[in-house]
Amino acid sequence: MARVKDSLGNYRGIIEKYEIPTNISVDYMKYWGMSEAFRELIQNALDEMTEIKKLYGKWYIVVPPEPVVSNSLDVSGDLGIVNLPNKTIVFDRGRGLSVRALIMGESIKKVPSRGRFGEGLKLASLIIARSGFKMSIETKDLVIRPYIKTTTIGGETFYLLSFKVYKAVADKWDFGTVISISPPHGSTPYRVNLKHYIPVDALVALATIMKTTNAKSYDAVNEIINKDPESWKPLLFIKDDSIDVCFDTGKEGEESTRGCENIGYVWVPNMVLEEPRPGIYYRDILITRRLKYMFSYNLWRTISPHDLSRDRTYINKSWLDRTIGSIWEATSSKEMIRRMINEIVNGSAAAKVYEEFNSLIFYISHKRVNTWKQIWGRIAGKKAVLAKATTIQSAISLLNYHGFTVYIIPGNLSGIFEILPNVNTAIRQLEKERKLYRRLKDEEIPSNALKNLNDIRKLHDWIYKRIHVLSKEFTDHGLPFESMVKPGIYAYDYPSLATRNRVIYGHTDYTNNEIGISVNILRASLIRSVAVYVHELAHYLTDCDDGTSCHHRAMEIIAGMLGEVVIMMINKLMM
Repeated sequence: MARVKDSLGNYRGIIEKYEIPTNISVDYMKYWGMSEAFRELIQNALDEMTEIKKLYGKWYIVVPPEPVVSNSLDVSGDLGIVNLPNKTIVFDRGRGLSVRALIMGESIKKVPSRGRFGEGLKLASLIIARSGFKMSIETKDLVIRPYIKTTTIGGETFYLLSFKVYKAVADKWDFGTVISISPPHGSTPYRVNLKHYIPVDALVALATIMKTTNAKSYDAVNEIINKDPESWKPLLFIKDDSIDVCFDTGKEGEESTRGCENIGYVWVPNMVLEEPRPGIYYRDILITRRLKYMFSYNLWRTISPHDLSRDRTYINKSWLDRTIGSIWEATSSKEMIRRMINEIVNGSAAAKVYEEFNSLIFYISHKRVNTWKQIWGRIAGKKAVLAKATTIQSAISLLNYHGFTVYIIPGNLSGIFEILPNVNTAIRQLEKERKLYRRLKDEEIPSNALKNLNDIRKLHDWIYKRIHVLSKEFTDHGLPFESMVKPGIYAYDYPSLATRNRVIYGHTDYTNNEIGISVNILRASLIRSVAVYVHELAHYLTDCDDGTSCHHRAMEIIAGMLGEVVIMMINKLMM
């Protein structure tokens, strides 16, 4: 009988041999490299072991061991990476694979899991094979060898991914799936460091809590940390939405049935990691390092399909901003707050890019006001950062910041710090500037600007005929909706650059229920004028500041509604 040798040195008798061709071109995902390939393999191993724990025991995290360099596959963990002299092996102790895992569309990830598309193994096989590496995917009864096959179709030559499959049972098998990768003969071995892909230290910290306290689930860990948050600094929390956790019942060989349990509002452990190169992890797997944040984040929330890109390199910015804001709102770690404030006070690039907004009043939990104030006073003396001018008095009262220097970020000056000697001076300065705003009568406005203004007023009327629909949209997205009162839309002449340091395109007046648009913008373009209108209406309806995910999401919803007007106009013209 013909035999095949697997990566562990076992000789297996071949029961059946066949090939599974694909139509995946060698150039597909051409910007992916070995890093992305190993990410997918590690992600699959973590998902499998998490699923095993949910099916056959308590749902808890599986921490892979540190990768080791050795001459034999001597491992004791549930999953991991072993760097041998001539190959790298990724293994888990799950349920193994079936040939369905090689068919596009047949392998579907369950929610919640790190992967979502069920394509990772195929794509990793493609990247590894086209890089010239040998790859072997092995379970108890299968040995699978991916390779690039040359195929001629209609006179054209194609290079496509294909799998050689051997059905060959092993006498002894202690693993679920073993995947080995060997470099081309004579090449330097590809060494894999687990820390390049998952936050090992944070996961070890979480596992340590479970082992030392006998906690068997995330909920149990939450209770322990809430009692003594300072003892567990690596762990933070965010409030998740009400979700259904679904699971398969029945063990291997038995008929499987689908069951769901509503677990309501839960707190999910969320590691904020202090790494030299900050990154964004989604359920332990590194997604990107491209964003400029002060810290690394490990996000354990359910995620909508449109929030994570298909190539796993991008997470929707609005969703990410909102989530990280929630993390900072909920944190109890004084050390992390201290580092955050230090970054802001020292003016780090990361703080200016985004996280200055997360440390403002908008995101500080009232329960932690004293903690933030004490740490801020210790680091920065009598200085405070307040969100915007319209809420300045309530913020001062809330934090009892009387006598402090105030760094103001008014709604119309997002990202520009005005350093003023005290609160009263700040308020007088803002009032003085506002007095220089001049509302124009319609007869004072140039004809083209007036036409654009009147077109915007028509859009405004259309929006407010559907204001209840808009209100529901905001509520469904978790956004505040402050007023049903319809504001007036007016042209304004604003102070010139000679009297201030930034051009004003528009403003929102909550007291007089009006929105102002610069007459210069109205003269320049209808498109730019509509953009200012959408921006200011988002402020008016939510009272959210520039730069917050709340304001970004509100603008997206309003712009979406205005898109309906355009479609209606096109349909009307075509009728």
